Amino acid sequence: MARAQISQAKKARNNRKQRTNKKSPKRNPWPPWKFVKLILVIFGLLYLGIAIHILYSKAARATGSPH
Repeated sequence: MARAQISQAKKARNNRKQRTNKKSPKRNPWPPWKFVKLILVIFGLLYLGIAIHILYSKAARATGSPH
């Protein structure tokens, strides 16, 4: 009787391990989208800052402003 319970416990443990392994790739997809979004936001802000700087310098030159 005890042997049957031990083997059932081992089977249950193995099944549990397999199930967690199957679920882990879904929880941790690669590439990590958090970092991808962060990089895209940083590059977007950088691009926006450069564009505003160029447009502002053109406008300043056109008006004859000292800055």
